[in-house]
Amino acid sequence: MPKQQCIKCSKTFTVTNNDQAFYEKINVDEPTHCPTCRLLRRLAWRNERFLYQRQCDLCKKTIISNYSQDKSYTVYCHECWWSDRWNALDYGQNINWSEPFFLQIQRLLKRVPLLATMVSKCENCDYTNYSFENKDCYLSFDIGGNENVYYSRTMYNNKDCFDCLFCKEHCELCYECVYCTACYSCNFCLDCEHLTNCSFCFDCSGCSDCFLCFNLRNAQYCIENKQYTKEQYQQKIKQYYALGSYPRLQQLKERWQELKLKQPHRFSKNIATENSIGDHLQHCTNCYFVFSSNNCENAHYVFETMIGKDFYDDNFSGWGAELSYETMGIPTPYHCMGIISCGYPIELYYSLFAQQAKYCFGVVATKNTQYCILNKQYTKEQYAQLFSKLIKHMCNTGEWGEFFPKAMSPFCYNETLANEVQSLTKTEILAQGLCWKDLDFKTTQYSAVNIPNTISAVTDKIIQQALTCQHCRKRYKIIPQELAFYRQQQLALSRLCPNCRHLQRKNFINAYNFWHRQCMCTQPDHNHFGRCSVEFETTYSPEQKELVYCEQCYNKEIY
Repeated sequence: MPKQQCIKCSKTFTVTNNDQAFYEKINVDEPTHCPTCRLLRRLAWRNERFLYQRQCDLCKKTIISNYSQDKSYTVYCHECWWSDRWNALDYGQNINWSEPFFLQIQRLLKRVPLLATMVSKCENCDYTNYSFENKDCYLSFDIGGNENVYYSRTMYNNKDCFDCLFCKEHCELCYECVYCTACYSCNFCLDCEHLTNCSFCFDCSGCSDCFLCFNLRNAQYCIENKQYTKEQYQQKIKQYYALGSYPRLQQLKERWQELKLKQPHRFSKNIATENSIGDHLQHCTNCYFVFSSNNCENAHYVFETMIGKDFYDDNFSGWGAELSYETMGIPTPYHCMGIISCGYPIELYYSLFAQQAKYCFGVVATKNTQYCILNKQYTKEQYAQLFSKLIKHMCNTGEWGEFFPKAMSPFCYNETLANEVQSLTKTEILAQGLCWKDLDFKTTQYSAVNIPNTISAVTDKIIQQALTCQHCRKRYKIIPQELAFYRQQQLALSRLCPNCRHLQRKNFINAYNFWHRQCMCTQPDHNHFGRCSVEFETTYSPEQKELVYCEQCYNKEIY
């Protein structure tokens, strides 16, 4: 298999035979960037978490948007953007054959009105983004079908949850849970499913009333994997494991991390997956370099995507994706390339924020259009002629098959998800020709050290106070729903702002990369002599301290 050298980071990467066949099928050359650099290039176009107050440029009312007021873009509120008061085709441009096509799209992007936030069919969810069919949610992002979800990301069909990440089905009354499914009243759980009243559990399933437990199946009344009676369990929890004390909670977090490193970790968290290299996959077949995705087939270099086949280099899309390449945030893209946050497209190329567009090229923020280029309408015959000519032009400029450059993004690098994957300093960002956003770190009147150590001692007065994050020193507030949840679940108040809590949760997720490793099991009763010889691809790097086991050795350790 041929090796390529990334023009961005200079690392070599492999182009597989399957990759070559796909690129030939969609008529593009082999990529010039490695998978990681391609990922970062896409993520530099997605600002989920940073919301600002600004004016709608049409009705002039104050709105919430992920475009700050100082950005040189036209931004409309949802009511105005979806109205008939304007037409995206009025901004149409002629193709300039003497300059790169990306420059022409950038010029169009700065003229056409953009939607303030990606929110659809939601009720009382103004402070959310990439949010669909939610009710009463706040500061949560990439969410759908939820009710009363706060300070969370990538949550689907959950209720009454705070500070969670990648909980995709039927979690309720959960706090600080990551990669959990169908859990009820659980706190600080990772990679768990079907739990009830559990805290600090890792890779447990079908358990109830368990605390500081690992790799358990269908257990009850366990602490540190030790069995107790119901009465013994309740007494110990009340005496030693109360989560309502902040100092005690910090000790429990340290204890959980200490115990977790001593437990075997399965090399990948895949379920019902065949012939695939990835992590946190469900019902996937013939996938490679795929993460946090389900029901995908013949997908490569795909992240956080559901339901698709024969597609490459995608984030946050799916629901029937097919024959698409270099896409992000797209429901049901068919035969598309180089598009961002476009709804239900068919044969759409190098476009942004277009809704239900088909057979279009380089359109921005259009609705229900076809046979358009740079927001200009053409006949079907004219479009076909220009389409072939445009491909040749972009091949000559080196743009065809590439994604939009990071420098074209309407967001500053440190506002985007790219900065979460590869954090850079202001100096490093500016050196790459990217922009930096100075965030607001105003001094506050209330210091986090004054928060009472126990939830029982917290009064309603704290809702009116401005708190200071212990890590970033940014101001934040406790909202009434949050305080009510902490009291109901008997949880101590965090000393971190919502964004720092999110970044802290992200640390539980391995890097989007693979390392070839050998099983670390040395158990004498696992049918091997000395160390197990099985090798695999895993997201656990050799520098990490976790004990990483192959599937067979891991299964023998399940309690």
